[in-house]
Amino acid sequence: MRYDDYIDRNAPGMPIVFLRLYLAGYFGYRAATFFTSGMVGSELFDARLQQLLDYRQLPVIGSYFKLLSGIPAEVLASAILAACLMVGMSMLLGLHTRLFGLLGLAFLVHGYLLGYLGPSADQQALVAEHTLALRLHESLIVGMVVVLWASAGRTWGVDGLVWRRRLKREFAYPENPKLDPIQAAEKNKDDDGTPPVEPVENK
Repeated sequence: MRYDDYIDRNAPGMPIVFLRLYLAGYFGYRAATFFTSGMVGSELFDARLQQLLDYRQLPVIGSYFKLLSGIPAEVLASAILAACLMVGMSMLLGLHTRLFGLLGLAFLVHGYLLGYLGPSADQQALVAEHTLALRLHESLIVGMVVVLWASAGRTWGVDGLVWRRRLKREFAYPENPKLDPIQAAEKNKDDDGTPPVEPVENK
């Protein structure tokens, strides 16, 4: 297989790239509106957290939010803001998309769990809005899984530059594609193109 054929077969297509950029825009928007939305540390967030802690029949989710309630609001806010900024920049630049994609996936799952149980009894008018928000989170989670699976940074991204450079080194030596690049460079340096001189035996 030629280098160009391998790139065409394994590089993500443009729909994956647009999905990656959409996720970059989403996390950038969340970072920009983080403090204005007043999510962490507000009375609404604290009331919502207490409501989730009351669900004793859900031990996994209850334990998660019990751990979350023990973290100071300032630390939690800084961590969420940093996660939004890092994931957004990673998706925008296509840099370490798999590493930061896992962080983004954890953030999206956290948001899904935060809204999973629905509005409280005195907020039934928000049922339609809540359902729409859940569907949005589900689509974002699926989109992030696709980005992780496709290594979306290989097209229009920094990951793609590193990936193509590594492949060029490997495809430069088709007779031994697993040859270490350093060994290959030393081999070419020692080989000046002249045939080896065979020793002459004394008769």
